[in-house]
Amino acid sequence: MQLTLLEEHINNNNINEAIEIIETLGKNKNVEAVEFLIQHLTATDNNNLRNAIAIYLADIGCDKAVEPLVDLLKDPKTEGARGTIVYSLGYFNCSNHIEQLADLLFSCNFEISRQSLMLLESPVNKIPIEMKQKYIKKVKNRIEDLCDEIDFFKEALKVLKGKQG
Repeated sequence: MQLTLLEEHINNNNINEAIEIIETLGKNKNVEAVEFLIQHLTATDNNNLRNAIAIYLADIGCDKAVEPLVDLLKDPKTEGARGTIVYSLGYFNCSNHIEQLADLLFSCNFEISRQSLMLLESPVNKIPIEMKQKYIKKVKNRIEDLCDEIDFFKEALKVLKGKQG
């Protein structure tokens, strides 16, 4: 019954009503909607609906959700709206997706970069040494880039204050 109503709300673009049903399903640990919602997770262009589904999947703890969630991190339609997806991944074993999570360290989004670091803490001992070295080098390079940027802005402050040299 709930799935029929949920599908009706999604198809009629009644997103708020659909989200209410999804939240109830998650609170009740109702697994009957997993397959249905994974399909909508990847198909929808609505960020709010996608986020509600991602949280539902995290609440349920359904491992089938890991691959679709990780795939969404690379999907252009989620650009600027990946925080809840990364958050939801925190409820799963993501050790097979270390590289995708490590790449998120360099996101310009504060929430995503910090959440990805937290996701890397658990499996850090399982990361192959070559991959660790690759990301250590990337982090060091980023630090150097930031130091150059800080120096530039310090110089800009001097110029703007009228203190040259």
